[in-house]
Amino acid sequence: MIFINMSIRNLIKNVLHEEVKQKKLKLFALDWDDNILRMPTKLYVKTDDGDSVGMSTEDFAIYREKIGKEPFEFEGKTIVGLDSDAFRDFTRSESFLIDTEKAIRKNRKSPSFVSFKKALIKASPFSIITARGHDPEIIKQGVKVFIDLVLSPEDKERMINNIKNVLKFENREKFYKVDQSSDEQLLDIYLDYKGRYYPVSSKEFGRQFKLDSAKGASSPEQSKKIALSDFLEQVYDEVGDLIKSGKYGPISLGFSDDDPGNVRSMVNHIQDELSMMYPEIKFIVKDTSEGGMKKIIIKRERELNKDLNENYIINKIKKELYKLK
Repeated sequence: MIFINMSIRNLIKNVLHEEVKQKKLKLFALDWDDNILRMPTKLYVKTDDGDSVGMSTEDFAIYREKIGKEPFEFEGKTIVGLDSDAFRDFTRSESFLIDTEKAIRKNRKSPSFVSFKKALIKASPFSIITARGHDPEIIKQGVKVFIDLVLSPEDKERMINNIKNVLKFENREKFYKVDQSSDEQLLDIYLDYKGRYYPVSSKEFGRQFKLDSAKGASSPEQSKKIALSDFLEQVYDEVGDLIKSGKYGPISLGFSDDDPGNVRSMVNHIQDELSMMYPEIKFIVKDTSEGGMKKIIIKRERELNKDLNENYIINKIKKELYKLK
C-alpha cells in the first residue's frame, strides 16, 4: 500500500481542483427560418402567366435549385422563376419582428428551437446565420423577442446568473461593471458580446465582406461559409487566450440549417478548411431539412488533446512534487 503524506495529498488536490476549473465552450451557429422557427414569411415566385405566388421558406428549400432553371408545378401553377422583388418581406424590419412573434405564439417550433433556448439560458456564444436581408440589429431584436416570449422567469434568472458567471470567468466583470448593471443591461451586454448576427443578403453583410448581397438569399451557401468563419474569428479574438491556456475546453461548435444545399456546403467547408484551422474544435453539423435532426460530426485531434490534457496534469503534479524535495 502506498501512503501519501498530508502535504502531498493537499498539493495533488489543489492541482486537480485548479484543472477542474476548465470550462466547456459550446458554440452555436444557427439558421433562423425552419430551423429555429417556422416563420410565416413568404417569398414570391413568378408563374408562366405572369402572376406572383407566395412560397414558404420550407418549400423554397425544396425547389430552390429548380427556380429559374426549369418550369415546375407548385400549388396548381407553373413556376418559371423568381418574382422581380421576390424577397421583399425578408428585408423589411417590421415583418421579421411581427412574424417572429406570430411563430412563437402559434407554437411553430423547428428542430433547433430547444437547442437555441438552451444556448441562451447557458449564455453560450451564438451566431444567427440566415439568408434574410434585414439589418443585423433587427435580427438581434428578434432574439430579444424570443427571450421575452419563450423563456420562463426561472429561465431568465438562470440566464442572467450565467451571463454574470461567464463575464467573471473571462475577467470582464469590471469592464462591463457587472455588479452595477441591471438584468436588462446584462442581457444587452450578452447579446452584443456573445451574439453575432449574419443576415447574408443584407446590405450590411455585403459591405462588410465586399460581396454582392443581392445574391445572398437565392444562393446563400458561400455567404454562410464566410459568416461561420468570421464567427469563429470573433470568438478567438475574444477568448483565444483562455483557449490556449486550457481554461476553455473541450470546445464544440454546432451548426444547424434546414437547407440540404447549405448543409452540404458547410460540411465541405469545415472538412476542407475550418477543421484544419481549429483542430481542437469538435464540429457538429445538424441537417434539419426533414423536420428532424441528422448529425454529422467532424473532429480531428480531440483524443490527442485529451491525452495531452491528462499528461499536462500529471507533469504539473510531478513538478510540484519535485519542489517539495
